[in-house]
Amino acid sequence: MKSVKLFSFFKSSASWRVRIALNLKKIEYDYIPVNILKSEGERQEGYANINPLERVPSLIVDGNVLIESMPIIEFLDEVKPSPRLFPEDPFKKAQVRAVCEIINAGIQPLGNVTVLKQVKKQGGNPDEWLKYWMTFGVRKLERHLEGFSGTNCFGNELTAADLYIYPQLDASINRVGINIHEYPNLARIFQHLNGLDAFIKARPEHQPDYQP
Repeated sequence: MKSVKLFSFFKSSASWRVRIALNLKKIEYDYIPVNILKSEGERQEGYANINPLERVPSLIVDGNVLIESMPIIEFLDEVKPSPRLFPEDPFKKAQVRAVCEIINAGIQPLGNVTVLKQVKKQGGNPDEWLKYWMTFGVRKLERHLEGFSGTNCFGNELTAADLYIYPQLDASINRVGINIHEYPNLARIFQHLNGLDAFIKARPEHQPDYQP
């Protein structure tokens, strides 16, 4: 990989996952900010030609465009397998992907900017909507991880699941005020990940487009 460009937004949890993966694999990249708070068509000139959905993240590797956090992280795991984020064992890999998808498909999309705008447009309360679904998701995650989590989602082994759960837990704590200590498995995982350099470096406040 001679040229790597990441189109990212500092607050985007999907972008955050990819930033962690790049950090863990020690892949240098150019950070190109895309403000997803702007209306589609206004986010960045020409960005729709790179990603027709105008979402983040997008990763350009040696001129090849990749979109969506899951295939991007899987690609990085294949081209630079150390440290491995998806286990080689098919069953374990499926388990890791399941946790990723619980967050990626079942929790995080319900708090997207476009969804919250639509909730408001239809007369709902975006704050109440967000708190309900984030609390619901955290409760289900806590139950799902019971019995096999350790310092990480899967024992003490770092996997892609940790890349997905860390931004989600941070958002749950800081956006809707969830008391993480009510969820001992998640609290233990969050505390551990919160001390790892690759995760800290990927945090929103450390990105060039960060705004308080």
